[in-house]
Amino acid sequence: AVVSTQSTGDPQMFTIEYNSMSKATYTCQDRDALLASILDGARGNKNRDICIQAMKTNMGARIGPLYLPVEEEVESICLKLLAEVGTKKDTTQSLGEATRFFNTNVSYSGLAHAVTEERLFAENKERLINNALNALVVTECPTVKETEANFHAMRRLVASRAGFAAFTNLPGFREKLGLKVIKSFKFDDDGVSHAAVDLIATLMQPMHDNYNLRQEQLNKSSLLSTKAFLEKLVDLLKCHVMRGTGALV
Repeated sequence: AVVSTQSTGDPQMFTIEYNSMSKATYTCQDRDALLASILDGARGNKNRDICIQAMKTNMGARIGPLYLPVEEEVESICLKLLAEVGTKKDTTQSLGEATRFFNTNVSYSGLAHAVTEERLFAENKERLINNALNALVVTECPTVKETEANFHAMRRLVASRAGFAAFTNLPGFREKLGLKVIKSFKFDDDGVSHAAVDLIATLMQPMHDNYNLRQEQLNKSSLLSTKAFLEKLVDLLKCHVMRGTGALV
């Protein structure tokens, strides 16, 4: 897996982080267009773990090497941490740390252990995923970095079957997510907009195997049924077209 990282200090600089733990930094006059091409090429070659993010990966928080998925127990701990911290008051900073820890240890393609096993005392993964989504969607993110990390975490969760279905099955989730996405556009930040649009795209195009076609249709109809939400998306695209920017969006 390859992770391309934008450098917020220089609009032409970016760093590619490889799963071998090595890094390479480059500059490009039209950086976003190049990153969009890298993204399309990698995903076209079935690399679903590649992503664009503003912050470099904190390898000190990674439990294990990048080229191996973390164990099931680690994923469960990450999910529980998100849910537990999210239920407490005045813990925006703590939830932000839990979100970054989750993003560092869970692949962008989603949870490797997202289905409840058929055994005695098996952990209910669907409930853990729904609790984590609930905690993330109601969290107020005052900064660009926190908002982007929040969207990346939700994107990892909705890539699973339970998370994909939560968009229409989890009470109030669709409305809260729509408001959160619209509010994030006020940052006028390409990284946040890209993360929000990629999350929406994942809700329309399932990332998990053996998906339910009916659920995909429900998600698409729900997303496309709100006129105000669609108008905000069109305004975002129109703004980038007029400025000649937003290749990633």
